[in-house]
Amino acid sequence: MNLNSATSPSCMMYSFLLDKIRQSKPHFYDRILSMTYKALEIDNANLTIMGVHFSSRKALQKTADAIGSNMFEGFEPTQKTITIIRDYLANKITLAQLVQLAKQKDYAG
Repeated sequence: MNLNSATSPSCMMYSFLLDKIRQSKPHFYDRILSMTYKALEIDNANLTIMGVHFSSRKALQKTADAIGSNMFEGFEPTQKTITIIRDYLANKITLAQLVQLAKQKDYAG
């Protein structure tokens, strides 16, 4: 997904700030992108993130927003982590189960 096509407020703000940096300090722009941004593969037509299917556009957007916020802090999602986050946000797993998965590192790979 290209940040320019993102619709969440946090993605729009990030895109706006990057554009201002690109215009005023182009030498920092490439460095910032290489350090902080990796595209998240979102297919709105098929309601998937990195191949993980969602039941609705709202569920997809809610999960994308949660993942995107964490990606700015270095989180690198996998299909497994997307599935876990999707299931947690859809109340399919409890907070206790989410914590247990994190402790077991079952979210990796």
